[in-house]
Amino acid sequence: MAFEKDNLRQYAHAKRMSDRTVVIPPVANPKRRAKAKASLLFHLKTYHPETYTDPFSDDQKTVIATIESSVFNGGHFSFVMPRGGGKTTICEGAGEWMLLHGHKSFPVVVGSTGPAAELLIDSIKVEIETNDLLAEDFPEVCLCVRELEGNNQRCKGQLSRLESQPQDEAKRTAIMWGRDKIVLPTVEGSVSSGSVLQAFGITSAIRGLKHKKQDRSNLRPDFGILDDPQTDESARSPQQVTEREKLIMGTILKLAGPKVRLSAVMPCTMIRKNDLSDRFTNHKIHPDWQGRIMKMVYAWPESLGLWEEYAELRRNGMAENDHGDAATKFYREHRKEMDKGGKVSWESRKYPGELSAIQHAWNLRIDSGDDIFNAEYQGEPLDEVQLSNLPTVAELCKRLNRVPFGIVPSWATLLTGFVDVGSNSGFHWAVCGWRQGFGGAVVAWGREMLPESDATVDAKVYAMAEGIAETLCGHEWKTENGTAMRLARCPYDSGWGEQAGTIYSFCRQTKHAAIVCPSKGESSKRGYVTYKPGAGIFVGDHLRVSPLKIGEGNIRLLLYDANYWKSFLFSRLTAGMGDKSALTFCCGKERDIEPIATQLTSEYRTKMQNVEKGLEFDLWSPRPSRYDNHWLDCLVGNCVAAGVSGITLQSAYVAAQGGSQKPAARVRASYD
Repeated sequence: MAFEKDNLRQYAHAKRMSDRTVVIPPVANPKRRAKAKASLLFHLKTYHPETYTDPFSDDQKTVIATIESSVFNGGHFSFVMPRGGGKTTICEGAGEWMLLHGHKSFPVVVGSTGPAAELLIDSIKVEIETNDLLAEDFPEVCLCVRELEGNNQRCKGQLSRLESQPQDEAKRTAIMWGRDKIVLPTVEGSVSSGSVLQAFGITSAIRGLKHKKQDRSNLRPDFGILDDPQTDESARSPQQVTEREKLIMGTILKLAGPKVRLSAVMPCTMIRKNDLSDRFTNHKIHPDWQGRIMKMVYAWPESLGLWEEYAELRRNGMAENDHGDAATKFYREHRKEMDKGGKVSWESRKYPGELSAIQHAWNLRIDSGDDIFNAEYQGEPLDEVQLSNLPTVAELCKRLNRVPFGIVPSWATLLTGFVDVGSNSGFHWAVCGWRQGFGGAVVAWGREMLPESDATVDAKVYAMAEGIAETLCGHEWKTENGTAMRLARCPYDSGWGEQAGTIYSFCRQTKHAAIVCPSKGESSKRGYVTYKPGAGIFVGDHLRVSPLKIGEGNIRLLLYDANYWKSFLFSRLTAGMGDKSALTFCCGKERDIEPIATQLTSEYRTKMQNVEKGLEFDLWSPRPSRYDNHWLDCLVGNCVAAGVSGITLQSAYVAAQGGSQKPAARVRASYD
């Protein structure tokens, strides 16, 4: 009887041992595994085809090669990549690669917060547990994890043996499968036995981090993945930037021990100037880090005019819930010209419904605004001082001269108008009164929508242009003292794509042809536009009036540098009240100015430099969520019209200095 009980106990023990034992088969494809060990790129493409469905971009290949070099040769590398450019996904694959192949025994993942770092580890855990191809070539890891069946309580008693070994040679795996720390199973012959991957937030208490293996040896971190180690909040706090910078240099890079140099990579996103990402990619600040900034767009297309029209179509279309379909149709029709000169980093990056990566980049730029796009997708954050040195809506609303709306101040000697032409947005217009010294007042402004009718768009645009011309140019504007004034100049925006020809025809045929003219604002990212004189061409201050042949007749086209004249306008809008060069509003109530003031704050300027020419200039761009800038264009156009008509700043400067000056000769450009 005692013998039978002993046998039963032995059988039960053997059964329990067998149930807890993971039998490790041979590697399914040793050659594939060996090739993947030598190449991170091959590992990612081979074992994760569902994740990396698109071809890698050149920048992504550079990042992969950089991580691989850091693993094999050591070093500190930081790289700014566009948001959504795959940096975190690549780092997940790299962490898996260095663990499974035994390249590193204790890599650590450092995130902006603990939960952010844990997400990266969680993704690696899912792949090890569910990826069948990994299970074929790394059975010593994947099968042990699968046997847990999601129950971490099974970790303590798990055993393993090779297929060629008897059951009594099964040994404890000492696997750990936690939320922020995993320990790979200890398996005979495995290059990754007992390797550790741990995640923590950058501000966690991590000094002296180590792990004791089953053989009682200590492991210390031997590689760092610093995945976007800043938050939006910390990036905007100089104190937090300094604190995190000190943690990286003084704590994280010393986790390997006093005599060992910890290798590390830092994939990151730029949020603002002098943030953590900016500092660690600046070789002058951190010469021990090799930093590189990668952009979504390396060269914007040459046809900025068409893209500006596309932007207006998209903004208006999105507001009307057309999901950008009208803009996409416009791009499809003009794609060849709109793509010319453009260069993106990743040709495969686009959303469903988008036709190309350059369209995707423009959509992100339009929807988020240049300040966000430049930082998060180009790695070129704008200086926040440049974003804040312009008047606010509230400040503009206080620039009242108390002259009633529609009445011209008695001091005005010149009256101009401007009409911004649009379809979905309608026709916006504004009238301004001026005096020498470029003091001015916005006398009136308005908006007219195209009527809903069966007429063609050309016919409706022509009729609307004629109607507004009659209202503005055919109208006698009353001054404060009761006298009458008429508009001297009233340019019409002709930069609206297909309807430009309609505006040209209107300007030539209307009875107000002596007052109206087609106009177009131009801009360049290389500096202010330079206009050269020529036969029949009038050149003024960053503007030009030149002949344009339309059919059998001629008209005069007014071209001007939009960047220069926008800055000029805001110099008038920020001049002190009472200054002879200040621009004010004819209105009695601040709240009535709010609609036009809102559009006047729709853009911001960036101070730019053309190093080759040694020039500084302002570049104006739309702000995020501020789509309409039509009245801004109207006031800019009024400034240009006044400049063409002979209004100058010189008189204001002479008066301010207490000097005297003869009346300036009025230099006019003929529209005949």
